[in-house]
Amino acid sequence: MSKFSGLLGSKKINSRHSTMTEDAKLLISIADAEESVTKIVLGVVKNVSGGKPHLKFNAIPAGFSVKVRGLGDVQEVFIYTKNPNVPASLQEAFDRKK
Repeated sequence: MSKFSGLLGSKKINSRHSTMTEDAKLLISIADAEESVTKIVLGVVKNVSGGKPHLKFNAIPAGFSVKVRGLGDVQEVFIYTKNPNVPASLQEAFDRKK
């Protein structure tokens, strides 16, 4: 897990939680580059066991919540956008960089 760095200190990122998992950091850097994403909010990190890294998208009124699963942790990230194609493009870019 890492703390906020200058790299991810963009105007789009808003959070009371400054810790992010490595997989969430990758997703956030991809989402930050998306023009249609207006805001990114980090959720808490939970330690879990088992399972494979993946993304799970859920629609919310302002965009999407994404559960970012790593090897030993899960972090929820909220991505604000009006573009319904954002989850597919984020998933594709995430899979390419993993």
